[in-house]
Amino acid sequence: MDMTEFTAKHKQRSLYVLAFFWFFTGVEYAVILPSAWLYLQHLGADHKFWLSASISAFSLANFVFSPIYGRIADRFSTRSILIISNCFEIVGNLLYLVANDTYSNVEARFIAGMGAAAGAAIFAFIIRCASSPMEVNSNMGWIMTARAVGLIVGPAFNFLLVKVDFHIGALHVTPLNSPGLLMLIVWIICQILCVFVFKDMPSAPVTRNLNVIAEDKPSAPEEEDSPRCSEYLNLGVISLLLVQFLNMFNQTAYETFLTPFTLATFHWKQTANSISFIATAVLAIGTYYTMIRIQRKYNIADRIEITIGITLQLVGFFLFWLMPSHDTGDVWKFIFSSVIFVIGLPFVYIAPALQAKLTTKRAQGLGQGIRRSVVSAAQIIGPLWATLSDHRDAFWGGMVGLTAFSLVVLALSWKQIKFVMPTLPNSAPTTPSKAKGEKAPLLVHEEDDSTPDHSLVRDFRRGSIN
Repeated sequence: MDMTEFTAKHKQRSLYVLAFFWFFTGVEYAVILPSAWLYLQHLGADHKFWLSASISAFSLANFVFSPIYGRIADRFSTRSILIISNCFEIVGNLLYLVANDTYSNVEARFIAGMGAAAGAAIFAFIIRCASSPMEVNSNMGWIMTARAVGLIVGPAFNFLLVKVDFHIGALHVTPLNSPGLLMLIVWIICQILCVFVFKDMPSAPVTRNLNVIAEDKPSAPEEEDSPRCSEYLNLGVISLLLVQFLNMFNQTAYETFLTPFTLATFHWKQTANSISFIATAVLAIGTYYTMIRIQRKYNIADRIEITIGITLQLVGFFLFWLMPSHDTGDVWKFIFSSVIFVIGLPFVYIAPALQAKLTTKRAQGLGQGIRRSVVSAAQIIGPLWATLSDHRDAFWGGMVGLTAFSLVVLALSWKQIKFVMPTLPNSAPTTPSKAKGEKAPLLVHEEDDSTPDHSLVRDFRRGSIN
């Protein structure tokens, strides 16, 4: 494929498809989670372990397949990964619809999780097609916001699904298994978009450093094209991975704890919990966009935002710990603690973009695969940790301790996670302006620079698309 075939219009359409994919993952999570515990009880579950197992099975598949998808995305096609992952989502939700016991429910969520593991390839694509470090923040924030919108829209579907009661042949569709039917239809729509609208960004050919050429040394494109695993072993990247683990661990542990707690304490059922999930998503989105505006106005560093977010989560958990257990009169204390915690979550959403800026652009598939595996590990451990919620001191004490530990690690790696926007002295624009409809070149020859090139920023100096 000719390098000029991927135009700005192709880029925009492809990003829209990825936003829809991520939006649908948010819808799936928000549609299934509020009724998951009731569905499992209907299938014969007699302990909260089955709820944790169902949620963790989805995340386990993410953990296993994210690096695989990411590595394939580095070398081959993002589009093929999306098509395959949609097939897994379709099969997983079909099995969720027809499940007749707790084991088949867990299996269904595992298969659907194999589809959601395409997130590694999605984020790698987003980073590669960005033309500046700021565009990385913008595009990743936009895609993650699409998922948050899905978290709002998803519970709204539950208001309709609670009235579902019909038969498809011998299959009885009820409010409990109807989320599987809804998501089956949604992922078929997503598959159509991926097949007919999404376009892959061609891989740029490997160019040799001009100093090496001048010295007439043999080139080693294989080494240049290979990801440098040492990038992910330095303290800065490890601390960012820990922060992302913590953020998802806290979120999933809280969400798994929420439904049984509100049912036992405040007698909230499917509709009330759906409303709470909508309110949570609206609060998270509002916080995120307020944070973006403040960051742009006052030029706040990414690492400061992350620290603020972790601190707010720590305060929220400490308030939960102090709150008397199983007291119906403490609903406002519960809401206040939840608000403080939820406000802290969006501040950490910037961590994936910061990690991308500090690592090589060409190996983002593997890097995002590693990141997604770390996040998936948190999604496995978080729900399992929530089974300790009956032992409040162990549950909340552990959450407070882990969150405080992450702040210590951030402090130790403070210099390593500093990102400075570069200024290019006497630099002309990397790509000339183009007339409307003209295709933008994807590759710009690299500069003569003897300094080792490991950062994402310098990769932007090598090539971009408009």
